[in-house]
Amino acid sequence: MTYVTCYAMHLAVNTFVRFKYYFKMTDFQALMMSFLKALGFIFIPGLFIQRFWLNTQIDWILIGTMLVMLFASSLTILFQKKSVEKEEITLKNGYMHLKIVAIYIAIIGIIQFLQTGAFINGI
Repeated sequence: MTYVTCYAMHLAVNTFVRFKYYFKMTDFQALMMSFLKALGFIFIPGLFIQRFWLNTQIDWILIGTMLVMLFASSLTILFQKKSVEKEEITLKNGYMHLKIVAIYIAIIGIIQFLQTGAFINGI
């Protein structure tokens, strides 16, 4: 689910930029549409695959945390891009998107690590 969340965050960040700057949506509309797109296209299908195809137990607290992080990734790009007129495909913008996703995935990884008790059991 961490990989699925990472991919969903990346989609949400890029979709937010597209909706905001190319389709001229308001901040709220772009934020909600990017979150719903990432949720519907990647996160929920990933959750179904995890539960029903791989037949694994789902930790709902971690899933809730991942949903918050998914929403926060679009919110962060909103704050990062508040003064940008147009999104351009540049290395700088790609790096900024990657940095946002990496920070949130690191937080999820730390939470997973602490939840498993691996730090107590000596990995």
